[in-house]
Amino acid sequence: MKILSQGAAKRLTRNLAIGVVAVGLLASFAPASATAKPIGGDDTVTVGEKHIKTSSAESGGTPEDAWICTALQKVDLPHISSTASVRAVQAHGAWNKGDCQSDAAVVTTQIDRQGFLNNFFAVGTQGKGTLQSTNGMPSGSNNRVTAQYVCQGTGQGRFRAWTDVDVIGIADLPNKVYSAETNIACG
Repeated sequence: MKILSQGAAKRLTRNLAIGVVAVGLLASFAPASATAKPIGGDDTVTVGEKHIKTSSAESGGTPEDAWICTALQKVDLPHISSTASVRAVQAHGAWNKGDCQSDAAVVTTQIDRQGFLNNFFAVGTQGKGTLQSTNGMPSGSNNRVTAQYVCQGTGQGRFRAWTDVDVIGIADLPNKVYSAETNIACG
């Protein structure tokens, strides 16, 4: 176990507090009717730290002085690939920059399979790449990453996928967006 220095512990505490504030701010802007998620998934993620201008902070800064960047993470529903040379489950990830300044992000997508104890664990090959911001889920291989799990048979399995977006040039939280769970004949 690594012991943190006092300075590192203070930074970690500050960053965790910033993450909680950012999540609270996002939740406060969600419409009351937004209870159902679409199949597949996309979700807003807050990236960057909360910054209050020095002059405003000294005079009791307000939330209007806070800077938070939001981007949209995207993942589609795991499905049997129509293009792979073998029977395989695939899921795709992409992103949209929202109001972030950067046009590029490292996007990671992973397929999880449900185990005998109802826990999910990573399977197959993770999709990861530096992508440009895009609207919607692009088709083909441009501006999306592909995670893949090669089937070992045709028995039923329960799968989900997730995507994590790390906007280049901005420190962000390790938020992930998860797809809905789905049953697929892929042992």
